[in-house]
Amino acid sequence: LAWVTTDTVGVESIHLFTIATKTDTTLFTGEPHLHYSNLTWSPDASELAFTTNSTRLISVTRTDGAEINNRVSIPFGQINYLTWLDRDHFGCVLTSLDTNPNPFDPIVTVFDRAGAITEQHPVFEKIGIPKVLWSADGTEFMFHDPWKNLFFIYDRYDQPQGSISVKAPGKLTPFGWLAGLQIRTQVTPADINQNNPTTTTDPNTTTEPFVVTAEDWERYNTTVRAILKQFKIDFTTYRFATTDQGFEINFSTSAEQTEPEMIVVQTIAQLFALLPNIPAIAVHVSLADGSVINVPYITNAALTTLVENDTDKTLADLFVVNKQNPFGKRTSKDDGTGHHYIGDLVYSKYGDYNPLPMLAQLQATFDNYPLTGPVDVATGEPIRTALQFYNTADISFLYPTTWSTKTIDDQTTLFYSPETTFASAAVWSEFGVSVKRYTAPGVTLEQWLSVNRSDSTVEDLPFELHRPLSGKHIITGNDYSDEYVILLDNAAYVLKVERTAGLTPTDRSYLTTMINTFSNNYAFQRN
Repeated sequence: LAWVTTDTVGVESIHLFTIATKTDTTLFTGEPHLHYSNLTWSPDASELAFTTNSTRLISVTRTDGAEINNRVSIPFGQINYLTWLDRDHFGCVLTSLDTNPNPFDPIVTVFDRAGAITEQHPVFEKIGIPKVLWSADGTEFMFHDPWKNLFFIYDRYDQPQGSISVKAPGKLTPFGWLAGLQIRTQVTPADINQNNPTTTTDPNTTTEPFVVTAEDWERYNTTVRAILKQFKIDFTTYRFATTDQGFEINFSTSAEQTEPEMIVVQTIAQLFALLPNIPAIAVHVSLADGSVINVPYITNAALTTLVENDTDKTLADLFVVNKQNPFGKRTSKDDGTGHHYIGDLVYSKYGDYNPLPMLAQLQATFDNYPLTGPVDVATGEPIRTALQFYNTADISFLYPTTWSTKTIDDQTTLFYSPETTFASAAVWSEFGVSVKRYTAPGVTLEQWLSVNRSDSTVEDLPFELHRPLSGKHIITGNDYSDEYVILLDNAAYVLKVERTAGLTPTDRSYLTTMINTFSNNYAFQRN
């Protein structure tokens, strides 16, 4: 136990009290007119840091009180509520001295042993100098807002992680973060091999199982959690495991999370960028709408190839990893748009959010996923189906598992191959759907319809096509046929289904699914 004592002439010193032996020794002898405070132990308890008059930081060894490095200070700054976060970094609430020519408001600050500021988090204002507590792994911090009588928790991406209301008489002051995440083992440069990511073999053929120590497991788990904390995740459903093949990660997204498929892609990519020695990663994600995305084991080498093909960047290029962002943040493009390179994996070149092509390449499968966009007339809910991705040497894409193909040759014509295209009649004859292609050079969809469907009523599609496709639903006015028209690359595609006995909702769903899949298929070939 370290504590500050004052002698008979008012000089302070720091003593060390050993509880087991009940002995008291002087660890550090102070100087006159200096006040010592903000005592904090290093994570391994081998060093003690403290401040003099809250302006200068000193760190000493526990064994003999020897100073570890030069005393450091932050110009015109006063250090409050010091916390030793990891081996080389401290957290505090930094305030401006009266002598500062450019005064600033109190701010949560992280600095290194040399006194260089690596992070600042302007998450509160006009609440004085609140005491800030840090979680054991250093990824979150908490403070009390007296005006709202709430404790707020933030991560190091300045994202709020929650608030706590405590009903108690008197003034509330946070004292200590007693339980929660584990102590973080700091990521070292050796772990972040940005220039030479380790390639791995297929986990199904490797002869060396993936083995981790308890310390490795804690570090890996902390890294996964830190990445997921960028998003709106229900951590009560979070599960992490290591297997002979690599990582298995399970979690659910909250209803507030937009573009949840992006989380799947970024989490895998960011983990491989930080931990290139991991052989493979599998992810199982439950979305707030009840659908599920399953990504089987993908290797570092396989994902590296996909990323380089889709973005012309390496995995390491997608993230900035430094002292301020020890777990990485998305690399912004240098074109002034504010977009990130990783966005190229889930957005088409026309700006549409379309994660399906990338998930297809990850060989993902879906349960209850709202692919098509049409709704059930009775319930008003999207029509959902179990989906899987079909892979050939030329393309990977999805189709409803309720659709069957008869032969391997038939399968290779599903949606696309060098010899046959989406419009090949043989592909869809099994479903009673006809696909006809008409040349339409240099005309708009409206112009084509005015000539070829002048007597028909048309309406917009119940979903948005990926640009530059455009399409319309032809209202046939009968219950035995349904028809859509799509314009793409100077050609009009007319997709039609007819049933003498009358169309069922399933028939109409097939046709609508084809339209949306045609759009996704084109977006998949955007590169």
